[in-house]
Amino acid sequence: MLEDTYFYYLKNGDKEDFIKYFGTDDEYTLVCGCSTMNRLERHLSENEFHRLKVLMTALVRTFKLPPVRYTNAIAMVLYHTMARYSTDIPEADKHIVNSELSLMLNHLQTEGDEGDTEMDRFERDSVMVLERWNEYLKNPSGFSLSMP
Repeated sequence: MLEDTYFYYLKNGDKEDFIKYFGTDDEYTLVCGCSTMNRLERHLSENEFHRLKVLMTALVRTFKLPPVRYTNAIAMVLYHTMARYSTDIPEADKHIVNSELSLMLNHLQTEGDEGDTEMDRFERDSVMVLERWNEYLKNPSGFSLSMP
């Protein structure tokens, strides 16, 4: 059943959670809190998870975004953008991030009806991050990453 979906890579407890919650009213539990990042840590290769974590750290420390779910989604978008044409990143890792990002974006789109929703913040901050990221790519020496 799950082996025929985009989430075929899941193992053990993650697989059980997806079987139990995916497609139900409780699907949000799959992306709440640190669930997505914890799954990515378990299923990505160590190098690729480290790369994703560096992106997340830069978003929080340098771009001053909150360390929350929609910021994780922005980090995954940046990772996806970098990984898309890279031959150095394993296809399996690209697939895992894309699958998790799709689940996250689907959830952000369905959460909240009024005011400043997570999707609103994701869209607003994504624009800012992508603009600044493109500036960085044009002139890396003009930027410094905040480090502890």
